[in-house]
Amino acid sequence: MRYDVTEGDPLSAAAHVRVETGLRGGDRDRFHIITLGQMTCDASSFFVENEIRVSEGDEDAEREVFGKTWRHRAPRDFV
Repeated sequence: MRYDVTEGDPLSAAAHVRVETGLRGGDRDRFHIITLGQMTCDASSFFVENEIRVSEGDEDAEREVFGKTWRHRAPRDFV
């Protein structure tokens, strides 16, 4: 996890997360999963973005089998 903020600019605050893992199913199946997330804001909203990427195969011959990105905006409501 990483946090960023520019001194004197609270609206520059951001949080970033990256999680990477591998799964094996038996002798042949290998899955590589990467999830990314970040949260930022402006004066009126929070912005959250999440992404997942799943690949299968050996490290030297992976192919992506699933990928999706979600984006959400939420009002700050005086926060």
